[in-house]
Amino acid sequence: MVSTPLRFLFVLSLIALAGCDSDPVASGVADPGGTVAPVARGDALAGGEAPSADELWGRISGRDSTVLVGLKAPGQSAWPVERGRVLLPRGQWRPLMRLVEALGVEVVRLDDVHPLVTARLTGPSQIRLLRRSPFVAYVESATFALDGFLASGCQSSSSPATPVEDGDPIGSGDILPYTLERHSVVDAWDLATGDGETVGVVDTGTSFYQPQLGTRFDDGASAGRTIGYDFSDPNTDATDDGLPAWHDTCGHGTKSIGLATAPLDGRSVVGVAYGADAYGVRAVDDVIEGYGQWLEIRDGIARAADNARIVNLAFGYSDGRNTVTEIIREYHDDHDVLFVGAAGTGHPTENVVYPAYLPEVTAVTGTTDGSTECDARGVFWKDCSVGPEVEFLAFTGGETTGLEEDDEPGFGGSSGATALTSGIAALVRSRYPTETRDQILTRMREATVHKLHGFPKDSDTGWGRVNARCAVGGICEVEVDPEATIITESGDYTFTADLLGNQISATYEWSVDGVPAGSGSSLTLHLAPEYDNEQYVGVEVTATDPATGHEVTDGVGVIVRASNNPGDCGSQISCS
Repeated sequence: MVSTPLRFLFVLSLIALAGCDSDPVASGVADPGGTVAPVARGDALAGGEAPSADELWGRISGRDSTVLVGLKAPGQSAWPVERGRVLLPRGQWRPLMRLVEALGVEVVRLDDVHPLVTARLTGPSQIRLLRRSPFVAYVESATFALDGFLASGCQSSSSPATPVEDGDPIGSGDILPYTLERHSVVDAWDLATGDGETVGVVDTGTSFYQPQLGTRFDDGASAGRTIGYDFSDPNTDATDDGLPAWHDTCGHGTKSIGLATAPLDGRSVVGVAYGADAYGVRAVDDVIEGYGQWLEIRDGIARAADNARIVNLAFGYSDGRNTVTEIIREYHDDHDVLFVGAAGTGHPTENVVYPAYLPEVTAVTGTTDGSTECDARGVFWKDCSVGPEVEFLAFTGGETTGLEEDDEPGFGGSSGATALTSGIAALVRSRYPTETRDQILTRMREATVHKLHGFPKDSDTGWGRVNARCAVGGICEVEVDPEATIITESGDYTFTADLLGNQISATYEWSVDGVPAGSGSSLTLHLAPEYDNEQYVGVEVTATDPATGHEVTDGVGVIVRASNNPGDCGSQISCS
């Protein structure tokens, strides 16, 4: 144990070290214990540098003036947590916390997960002092508050939810969101429903009033599964009303869970993985604006990842935090958890937001036309964010459990796209339960239009839309490969059916101009141009998966053009 005089001298040396009042992070100078700790991109200035002491103080002084102080051993070159592994022995945490207190900083709490303390400061000079200390790895704000600068991400009130029934009814009596149709989810159900998997949702909670996410969660074809409720937030608003702390007063979390896992019960809007379990965690009050604490988000992610192999993160901020990043890395690396994050909607920057931009998170953006990001809604409501971090593009705006009669008919933005993709991931993992997360992601990538047709990854929208039927091992796409598309000489021409993606034993049926023309993987036609005329011939093939009966179709148009009288082509065609 260090004696009091020695401890006093040690602290004085630290204060002297910081006496120049310079800012080592802003200037890029290494601290005495090694290089400055890496900082999550969103909490940094443009160019990847951390905010200066004055800038950081400006962020926190209007709130509760608290910061997170990462602890490390003096002389330790690495910061205390490396890809989820804590390098600093737990026995050193409390002595180092005492050294922080000796600097005149008010310590609010010592964390029980990572070697860091929550501290309340009185000015930017204390930030500089901490950053100069050899036992401090990083200093970052503990809270966030956007103060209503952006539109709210909340979707509905806390009253009982009655779905708006303008989706397409299916045979079971359920309402099928058009977004599920666009991703061939219904076909995928013949091979996988999510059974045996759990989708964790870290969001605004789960509505106490929504029976589909309560007493009816295991009704109908969804019988035998479970849903869990949790919170990392005292949620005093809900408990004041006598409701459980996990109750959703915003609606966003309810819609996320519903779109991913709502039951096939014959009475309401069905979710993507209607056979999967769910685990909802309330960690924020709103996914865009408002006040929150980063440790609550960190704890919420841990609670979800303790109970699920797929975790949906449909919230996003410009600011990122090391302590949140490290918990994501830990569960990603050590527990094989698949994190699916929203690229962002309605943010002042068009860049992909935190935490979706992390390499450990699969970023998803939304689309309304199948190829580009979703449309803007209002003057201050930007399109869904895009960028090189985006992995998948998913349709958005469809029906989901949690809608009310006076609510907008849909769950839009990148949030809806992310929940849909989390549901698809649950289908794929339930179909291949022994495969790793990376193998599951490979299956999803290989089931996109870009991959099936040999296109490279788009720098904005990633690999594009996932075909759920294809991703779970069903038939993917068929493509007609013609010997020629403009014919000027008589002869036999062959058309080949190329099955893209999974190489299953499909059967083929051909038609020419809508008339059945034969079966097999190829079709040969005798085509003869007519003098002084031009014809259009439509050749189409339908491939059928004999195991499921699923069909995929493709076609090609062939122009049969006269060539023996180029000087007098007739009135139906151009001679050019």
